Amino acid sequence: MPLLRQLQQEGIRINVITHSLGARVLLTALNILGDPHPFKTGVFPYAHRAAKQFVVLHSVNDPILGGRARIELIARHLGVSVAEARARVATITRNPIGKALNEWVAAQLRPDEHEATLREAAIGTAGGAYPKKWWRFLDAGLGGPLRGKYDNFMRKQRGARPPTIHWDRLEDALMREMQAHSHLDSVDPEQVPEYQLLTPIATRGLIQEPHVERYLMQLRDLVENGFKTNSKPRPALGHVGFEEVQGTDVFIRDKLEEERFAFVKQDDWLFTHSGMRIPDVPLFENVYRDQIWKRFLSKSGFGHYS
Repeated sequence: MPLLRQLQQEGIRINVITHSLGARVLLTALNILGDPHPFKTGVFPYAHRAAKQFVVLHSVNDPILGGRARIELIARHLGVSVAEARARVATITRNPIGKALNEWVAAQLRPDEHEATLREAAIGTAGGAYPKKWWRFLDAGLGGPLRGKYDNFMRKQRGARPPTIHWDRLEDALMREMQAHSHLDSVDPEQVPEYQLLTPIATRGLIQEPHVERYLMQLRDLVENGFKTNSKPRPALGHVGFEEVQGTDVFIRDKLEEERFAFVKQDDWLFTHSGMRIPDVPLFENVYRDQIWKRFLSKSGFGHYS
């Protein structure tokens, strides 16, 4: 973060390439550069202000982000028979999805690419890892992504019934936390509020009373509906790209028209999530060389004599 800020202040243009969770790290830094309040909520509403262009490379065949594993291509990539690849993937899929995810992460740290790739394929047979972050928990009144955050405001019931929520106590606690930070200067980057209970909505500026009231209303609706909403969460951009979501997102559509956002469809070359980390020859030539390096050269003037 300090390095990006220093380069920005010196007027030095840079290009940053990230992969997987590395994009989250970069977007966090860009979000801070785009707005003086670096909230820790996992969303990045101001990141677009700090960069001239964002290019998303995506593949519907990424088994971690939601794509179904293409065993034939994976077998060819690893140099094993299709039968052997299918057999090893079938063995892995007998384990619970949580164990498969943990073993895949551990395999990333080892030099054996075969193991990591085959575990990706196994996870892909279950629909990928990314959608699982939205699975709801049926045993908690405040389940899903909020599980554990508001446990002190829940009362357990007898038997298998879900706990009830002390809404009055929760509302009072949220309002008090909001008021405790109301004295801060909303434009001073040195005065950053440290929200705890309000982190799910701490995405921009200081939180005001209407924000808390709306949050409580939405939270009640979610609980009453068992954390079911009328629409599914948007798929990962690394899976579908901007093209898939621009029809329902005016902001993205505008950025695409301005050429601030761009995408590269790499379905024909990327069929493992780790493929960008350890690219084979077709992926390197078609993506790294043609889509990243040549794009960089055409726009930066790098290597040109003045």
